[in-house]
Order: sequence, then structure tokens, then C-alpha cells
Amino acid sequence: MNRAKRFAGKMTVYTIGSLGTKILTFLIVPYYTYVLTTDDFGYFDLLNTTTGLLTPLITLQTNEAIIAGCIDENRDNEKIVKTTLIISLINSIIFLLGFAIVNRIHPIRLGFYFAISLISISIMGIVQQYARGYSNSKLYAISGVCYTLIYLALNVVFLSVLKIGVKGLFISSSIASTITIILIILSMPKVRQAILSPFDKQYFLWIVKYSIPLIPNTMCWWIINASDRYVIKIFLGDSSNGIYAVSYRFAAVL
Repeated sequence: MNRAKRFAGKMTVYTIGSLGTKILTFLIVPYYTYVLTTDDFGYFDLLNTTTGLLTPLITLQTNEAIIAGCIDENRDNEKIVKTTLIISLINSIIFLLGFAIVNRIHPIRLGFYFAISLISISIMGIVQQYARGYSNSKLYAISGVCYTLIYLALNVVFLSVLKIGVKGLFISSSIASTITIILIILSMPKVRQAILSPFDKQYFLWIVKYSIPLIPNTMCWWIINASDRYVIKIFLGDSSNGIYAVSYRFAAVL
């Protein structure tokens, strides 16, 4: 009975957190359609969708290893946290260097802001998994809602007050995810202790071995669920992609 109650409680927390985030994102759609052109929103959605493709390459899906390791009583949670964070930071530096070269050869509109946003979101996803790994369901759910509220509030500032367009959406995402990372770390003393713990090569090898086979799986799901944006972009353009992106919000809420 106690296990059933704990399960029901966690399920309720995750439901409220997930649904709250999606509803808030949905409610601001009319605002986006008012302040942004379909071309701008379509271009933003295309880059935002690309985040789902590149995130597994940056994180090496170590977020899955966090959960698997933390529920294993024979493993040291602190070493898992420290190792996954190091892997993410190293991959982030490699990605930024590679992206800078690509952007130099073939300039990408707002590429710098997109890259920073991608890195911050990727690290935030890993830090959120620490909360789940330490069985802090409330913090995990609250962090998602917190990110969304900060992100949407900054959207209004950058789009309506400063009027810098799509650039403001990426800046909002970077700031919101950074604040969320800080809030989670400050709320979990165990994570702060883990960051200061020594590096363990054995955990590094275990996490990489566990996570890398999961990368193709995640990328295949991305191809199934999100690659249609590129088809629309190629054949119909950013404007049609913007209309599709808005309509997709309805399905996301359902």
C-alpha cells in the first residue's frame, strides 16, 4: 500500500509538472502569432526542433545512465553526477568548436544564439535527471514549470519591450535554463557535494558504455516525430513551417 501511494504521488507530481508546462506553452501561442511573422516563427521552430537531434550527441544520453546508476545501490551517486557533468562539459566544448567551424564555412542565421541555447538546455536536462535520480520528484516537476515561466516572461520582455525578434527567444531559453540549473543545484546539497567529488575513470567507462548505444534510438525517434519540419522547410518554406509549428501545439497539449 505504501509503494502504491508513493507511485500515485510521484505520478501526480509528474503529471502536474508536464501538463502545466505544456499548457503554459500553449497559452502563449496567440502572442507569438501576434508579434512574430510566420517566417520568423517557422525558422525558430526549425532550429528549436534541431535541438532534439543534437542534444543526444552532446549529452551522449548520459541522462539515462543517471537514472540507471542512482537506483543501483551498489553505485556511488556522487561519482555518477560528477562523471556525467564532465562528459557534458567536454562534449559541449567540442560541439562549440565544431559549430564555429561550420558556421564560418556556411553561416547560420542566429547560429551563435542557437548554439548557446542548445548547450544550456542540454545541461539543464542532465541536472534535472539528478533530481529524479535522488527521488526528488517535486523538484524535477517544479524545475520544468519554473523554466517555462521564466522563459515565457523573458519572451515578452525581448519581443515586446526590446523588440529583437527571434534572437530574443534563444536568449530567453539560455537565461531560463541557466537559472533553472542554478536553482536545482542550490536546492540539492548532494549535487553540490557530487560536483566537488573526485573523478573516477571506472564510472566514466561504465557511463559511456551504457549511454552510447541509446543515442541511435533517440535519434530515430527524432526522425519519426520531428524530421517533417525539414521536409516542409525544403518544399514549402519557413512560413508554412511556422503555421505547422503553431498547429502542432494543439496536439502537444492533447
